[in-house]
Amino acid sequence: YQRRVRGKAEILALYVSEPNTEIVFSKVQLDPAYKPLFLIDNMLWKLCKKLRALGLDTIFQSDKLPALLIETAKTQKRIVVTRDLFTFAAIAPMIPCCLFRTQDLIKQVRHLVINYRVQITREEIFSRCVICNMGANAWATLTREQAKACLILTKVKRTMSEYSFNTCTKFWQCPCSKVYWEGVQFETGVETLSQ
Repeated sequence: YQRRVRGKAEILALYVSEPNTEIVFSKVQLDPAYKPLFLIDNMLWKLCKKLRALGLDTIFQSDKLPALLIETAKTQKRIVVTRDLFTFAAIAPMIPCCLFRTQDLIKQVRHLVINYRVQITREEIFSRCVICNMGANAWATLTREQAKACLILTKVKRTMSEYSFNTCTKFWQCPCSKVYWEGVQFETGVETLSQ
């Protein structure tokens, strides 16, 4: 169940009167040709990582001051996504934003993709670092030996099976040091995110 609201009084009244509302969108209109860029506040880190995994340019801002969210959103033309009623009420009249009441990650992603008409191609999935949002075009290609050294340094090697490590042929490293590879779970992840 979704609603669009315009002012602070309407937002607060809706929040109290309709407890089944899962998501509320501001009525600020976007250009239909706009490719959504998201600004996620500190209450939705898992959503931020999921949107990045889908290849969507998504920044995470841990500072909850509405003035900073507004400034960042306006200068970078981003849609603010929050779970905080008062943050939403402060910024909804000025910039595109949405308020989630649901904690269901799949519902959150689905609402954003449908409402903002996000088009995601298979090539875009896993094309951004889930930690720092850097695009895959900035990642360095690694040899198996370089990847092994990086994974040991970051203590990730323990979570990757020897079989997976030996069968993977492609490794990349983001400037933030996160190492990626096309393992057995890569195709499964692509299929899951495609749905």
